[in-house]
This record gives sequence, C-alpha cells and structure tokens, in this order.
Amino acid sequence: MYIEKNITLRSLRHTHTTLPLQQNVHMKVVSEQLGHTSIKMTMNTYSHLLPTIQETAAENLSNCLRRNKVSNQSLQKTH
Repeated sequence: MYIEKNITLRSLRHTHTTLPLQQNVHMKVVSEQLGHTSIKMTMNTYSHLLPTIQETAAENLSNCLRRNKVSNQSLQKTH
C-alpha cells in the first residue's frame, strides 16, 4: 500500500468532512463527527462544498408536493 508522504492530519480531516457532505450526509451529523460545538462552525467552513443546496431543497419540496397531490387526488376519487 502506498501512502502519500505529504498527507497531513488537516487534509485527512478535510477529506473526512468533504466525502460525507458530497454524499448528502446531513451537516449536523458531520459537525458532530468533527467535534464542533456548533453546526454554525461547520456551515461557515464547509458550506462552499454544497453550492446546489438551495436548488436541491426546492426540487425535493416540489417532488414531495407532486406526490402528495397525486395521493390527495386518489383519495378524493374514492370518496
């Protein structure tokens, strides 16, 4: 196994943070794993890794509303 000699603890910590965030692990969970006393510190440091967070939130809400609309229409037809 080859390990790069210039890997620092800081770069390992950053990698440990970056990879879960890119896999949509909740920022609060990552913050707790890092031992931050507040999610604010994590957000201020790593939120640049999530440039599409607003877009994703809007899409998720839209999808949820569409699913609920279909469910509500189905319920109304049965009554």
